[in-house]
Amino acid sequence: MELWTPEENDFDSFQSHTDKSLRVHLQGVLDGAHRHDLSPVATVAALFHDLGKLNPHFQAKLSGKKTIEYSKHSYLSALAFAAFCKRNKLSSLGFTSKAQKTAVLAIICRHHGHLPNMNDIFSLNECEAMSDFLASHDALPVSEFLAQWLPHENFKLTDCHTSELLKCKIDEPLTNPLEIFFQTQWAFASLIESDKRDAGSNKYFQRESELETARTHFSPRLQNNLNALEADSDLNKVRTAIRKDAVKNLREGLQNGERTFSLTAPTGAGKTLMLLALADEIRVLDGAKNHTDYSVTYVLPFLSITEQVEKVCAQVFGETLPITRADSRTQNPHIEKLLEETDGDPQKQSELIREQFAADTFDHAFIVTTFVQFCETLMSNRNARLLKLPNFARTIFLLDEIQALPPRLYTFFAAHLHEFCERFNCYVVFSTATMPALEFANKCLEEKRDPKKLFPRYKTPRELAGEKHFDHDVFDRYLIRRVTEWKIKREALTQLISQEESCLVVVNTIEDSRCLYELLIEYSIDKVLLLNTHFTPRDRRAKLEESQNRLANGERVILVSTQLIEAGVDIDFPVVFRDLCPLPNLIQCAGRCNRNGKLKIDGQRTRGTVWFFELTDDEDRSRAELIYGRGREPEWFLGFSREKIADSVSERELLTVQREYFDKTRDNLSVGQHGAMNLIEEINALAFKNLGEFSLIDDKTFGEERRYFVPDDNDGDWEKLEELAAAKTPRNNYNASRTHSIKIETQLRAMSDRVVTMRVKRGQTPPPASNVEPLLGLLRLANSFDYSFENGLCPDNQTSAII
Repeated sequence: MELWTPEENDFDSFQSHTDKSLRVHLQGVLDGAHRHDLSPVATVAALFHDLGKLNPHFQAKLSGKKTIEYSKHSYLSALAFAAFCKRNKLSSLGFTSKAQKTAVLAIICRHHGHLPNMNDIFSLNECEAMSDFLASHDALPVSEFLAQWLPHENFKLTDCHTSELLKCKIDEPLTNPLEIFFQTQWAFASLIESDKRDAGSNKYFQRESELETARTHFSPRLQNNLNALEADSDLNKVRTAIRKDAVKNLREGLQNGERTFSLTAPTGAGKTLMLLALADEIRVLDGAKNHTDYSVTYVLPFLSITEQVEKVCAQVFGETLPITRADSRTQNPHIEKLLEETDGDPQKQSELIREQFAADTFDHAFIVTTFVQFCETLMSNRNARLLKLPNFARTIFLLDEIQALPPRLYTFFAAHLHEFCERFNCYVVFSTATMPALEFANKCLEEKRDPKKLFPRYKTPRELAGEKHFDHDVFDRYLIRRVTEWKIKREALTQLISQEESCLVVVNTIEDSRCLYELLIEYSIDKVLLLNTHFTPRDRRAKLEESQNRLANGERVILVSTQLIEAGVDIDFPVVFRDLCPLPNLIQCAGRCNRNGKLKIDGQRTRGTVWFFELTDDEDRSRAELIYGRGREPEWFLGFSREKIADSVSERELLTVQREYFDKTRDNLSVGQHGAMNLIEEINALAFKNLGEFSLIDDKTFGEERRYFVPDDNDGDWEKLEELAAAKTPRNNYNASRTHSIKIETQLRAMSDRVVTMRVKRGQTPPPASNVEPLLGLLRLANSFDYSFENGLCPDNQTSAII
């Protein structure tokens, strides 16, 4: 398909925005979309998406006139494309299937909203309203306007009746639904990103600027850090050996054209620096071969670990390469500074909007983010979330602690990312100490749920380190032992804990963590700290820092926690207690025991101890089954741990046990099943709306989320948020409106360190709030005595919440 580039002409009286002609905007969006996607689907969607703005009532609104007439444009734009197709061959557009036409119709009509299910694209009410408008406005110069770019046989909007739109859906058998899924989602994302960018006259691409810096500084800064560690200790010598072996294996994979890899290395093996070294190898070797500058996105399961990894990366690269943390709590100092400078300065206001757009779209060279942000974007149909997707191209993804994904999603996301990397010039390294079996089970499934049919090109990622490195003496650090009284109540467990000098205690529910903490306090033990998700992030950090400092100084500390501490947190206890849990959780928790291998008795290196037990209530019911039983997960998740940790198991021996566990997971779980949704089935049906409801944390399982702001005395933050929420901005002033939105978002992030997220199940009483309806998603804790540094939020409200 060859397109012309129109010059200034008589059609320039039609506007797309108050300060821009429709011709200029369409050309800008077309050029912007082509930065990300040269496919016919993206090209045609960009070309047609705003043709409906030829609507005279839309033009009247742009000029400031009030009108109650039909002034919308998205459905008119879709109708224009449908009418074009009545008079012109799809092959002239480069289309190879009718499904592409349907995809373009969906993209055009929903480009200000979200992608729909492909069997339910158009709304009856909207079509009827458009039909009424066309009864007296059937002569819009759509065909003539389009001819500036695309030669075609002339058409009229009435060539296609609006009722025909309601019948639009993909009704032909699809030989490769994944192809249409990626084409549709990617073209939609490319369109909306370029549309918003052009509407704001934003020509600044921050990622490109930062990649120029990375080209010069990434390798030298990283190598300086690695060189400083090589001869530092026995552990660092082993870490260096593993890293060099992983890099060697990576090179072999790159030479074979492979794009997906796995890195299985023991807890404490220095995976953060190892992953950075692997990313650098890809940047240097493959970047030079393909003349491509790759960005890096480091993906982690929990917010607490993103902060930790961001800190490590910032220490490595200093100020030479900005590290952008992208999660719900990140504060952006540059945006905050620009906000202070925007009043009365339009230039600063535009700069502020550009900076926020870069943050919203992941327009950065090095990002640290969460599984939620990453995985939900890959499945999303939503406008705001998909703005990030185009910047996923040409990226090296480092997925750390992959075992923290729901088990049925291990292989699904491995396969999905394999296909994504092949299509969009990316690489991925999956990393963990407990690597799942990332191949498909050899069993027959119905076609709509068969991962082998959806992902026919999938290959198991190449392993870069492997099992041999688990045999090093430095990774023989602990022994997992059953307590003598396997089924144990809180009081008896408290007595065992009280006999230890320092230890970490991890239980499955917040209620159990609180009760144990209170029992230990009754024993007058100093120092006991409680940690769970009912504390503010600020207080969680303080508790971890206090624990680390006391351990470093040889002072006693007992930390009672839920499983939020298990994966990735850099803390080292001589003794760990762990309630019954699936095997990966146990191994990750054990990674907090003698983590650095420095535990000694009489000068001789010795193992730490991980005490394994099954906590029961007064009726002898298992507390673990509140979380992992009762239909939430297969019974054998807990049964496997009960059976395989029957007496004692060393760290080395765990490798064989975990291999057996993950083989059983692969063979017995339905790939892609998540709650009531099967992701493979939804992709096969091109059910974008359904996929957009995918959430890694299921409200039905874990309860409804409530977010409480814990105020400090007279800090004024809540009142400032109320003031911002109540303020009104000029309706037709985009810059003023967007600046106000950024002020609200910045204020929310500034308050996030004092926000507690809790999940409330049916029948539980949540803490009282001073506002009945959430203010911008937040409830203000009504009484200050409902929260304390020692006990967290609402200590008297018993709950079995997991996190």
